[in-house]
Amino acid sequence: MLTRLTFIGVQESPSPVLFVRVNDKTFDDGRIGYDLSKIPTDRQILDRINRWWALGAHIKRWLRSPAHSPGLLVGVAGSPGLQIVIGAVYINKTACLSASRWCFFSDTYCWP
Repeated sequence: MLTRLTFIGVQESPSPVLFVRVNDKTFDDGRIGYDLSKIPTDRQILDRINRWWALGAHIKRWLRSPAHSPGLLVGVAGSPGLQIVIGAVYINKTACLSASRWCFFSDTYCWP
């Protein structure tokens, strides 16, 4: 069984963990749903976990204090209580400080 300590322990330097829920719906804008009867490719899962989240409210705070920003991004799918981890990636917090991709509104803060 995976616990919070599992996710914190795999990091070089313990940091918060950001969990994102991936449902089974495929959207017209390119978001691929996670369906056990037709499991997406690793690339599609990574893209779904890595993008499409409304994090704008948190980004400024994370950039001001990288030590308190997430170090691991974990994608989960399934019903509450029956969820599975479908993918996880480390977040390069150093690179976030100089990111130039996915800028929000007219602000200068960006998330890679």
